[in-house]
Amino acid sequence: MKDNRFILFITVIAFIFCLASPVYSASKKKKSNVKAPDENVNIEKDSDVKENADIDTSTIDNVTSDNEIKEESSSETQENISTEKNADEPGNQADSKKEKTKKKTAKQLQREKNNFSGWVEPRGRSIEEVYGSIKLRIRNRIGSFNVAIVDEEAKKSMSVFSTSDEYTTSGFYLKVGKKIIELNSDSSVRRSAWKTDTGAALGYRIENLADVIIYFDVFASSEDYDIDSLKVTAKVSNMSKKKEYYALKVVLDTILGETDRHHFYDSNNVPVKNEVSFREFDENKWFVSKNSSGALQIIFDGGECTKPELVALANYSTLASRNWEPDLLTYRAFDTVLSYNNSAVGITWPRHRIGAEEQFTEVFYLSTALGERMPSGAAYVLGIETEPEEQPVEIVQKEEEQQKTETTVEVKKEEAPVVAEEKSEEPVSSVPLYVPFDVKTLTRQQLSPEYIQKLLDRIAVLEESDDSIDREELLLLNAELDAILEALRL
Repeated sequence: MKDNRFILFITVIAFIFCLASPVYSASKKKKSNVKAPDENVNIEKDSDVKENADIDTSTIDNVTSDNEIKEESSSETQENISTEKNADEPGNQADSKKEKTKKKTAKQLQREKNNFSGWVEPRGRSIEEVYGSIKLRIRNRIGSFNVAIVDEEAKKSMSVFSTSDEYTTSGFYLKVGKKIIELNSDSSVRRSAWKTDTGAALGYRIENLADVIIYFDVFASSEDYDIDSLKVTAKVSNMSKKKEYYALKVVLDTILGETDRHHFYDSNNVPVKNEVSFREFDENKWFVSKNSSGALQIIFDGGECTKPELVALANYSTLASRNWEPDLLTYRAFDTVLSYNNSAVGITWPRHRIGAEEQFTEVFYLSTALGERMPSGAAYVLGIETEPEEQPVEIVQKEEEQQKTETTVEVKKEEAPVVAEEKSEEPVSSVPLYVPFDVKTLTRQQLSPEYIQKLLDRIAVLEESDDSIDREELLLLNAELDAILEALRL
């Protein structure tokens, strides 16, 4: 029995062994099959690397160069970080400031320029505003302007400058070096207009060359009247990078005097009948253009005015020429072949040599009055004392005329009482038909065009006077004129 059990035990173990051995062999085969492909792949890779060694060397070089560039950029960033860290040190503060100024945007630089010159970007709006008895008109797109006198009772206004061509016949001219720029017509000029606390402003910009800002500040020249005057301030800024000569002039196409007997009257109320220019302004600091409806006073010297180099009263076509200083013909009326009865005022200021971001200003005044009243702007600007007008204008004018006639009669009696007696007895026969005048006694001043013009104006006033003509004075003046003409012929 024992032997049989032993044999059965052995057979069972053998059977189990037989069953287990195929499973073990199968698993072993699987493992061997998995490893085999890896070995083959490695063998193939090695062969491919050996076969394509020549081809891959270039790509390897490119990869190495890219790695070198990355290393260099990383080193540069590390250097920048180190410089930024070292910028706080005293020695590197100047470099950091330079870097900060370079980083300023174009808008910031433009804003600084605008603040310096006063320029305001265009807003696309024209200005037409009433200040008291003055109406100010400005065309934003063109850069032109005009002034009108407001009649509140009649509810209408009257322009003092020509309204043709959208007010462009009056305007400013800028001279830079030898170049002359008409600011309201040149295509290279940008224009802008805006309101201010005391009026309005008109701007002209020539890129990288100049900014010209015209300020129109309104004010009342007398406590007895509303706002009736303008202070015109022209500010010229050098927007280039070098020193240059800059000069400014203005041409005002006046129209009031064109409907009157005389185009202009000087500071002494003497009519100006012909073209004339002035370089000295001791006697004439303003001129008046007027008619029966209103008056315009142009003040160019005295007070806060900047003294001009030349003031010319001439035909408009003469002043609006391309010449910086007009070519006037002495004693020519305000007529030319191009235009008839068309007068204007030209004011030219001396040139200034200014550097980059430097500027200068020119100032003159405009004063208006309604009706036949004389504007009071000159009295205000020059500090002339005037008595307040408490009575109506017509009564005051009659009283003034009476006083003038009384004073002239008294002066004539004091100067030449004998002549007055002779005139009363024989007014015609007492005056000689010809009064001699010695050419040798003439001075240089008497031979000047200004003096001759005043002489002619005085003769015209005496001849057109409605009162009794002082024939003796008239003959003396004519004799002096004959002597001057004779001296000029020699």
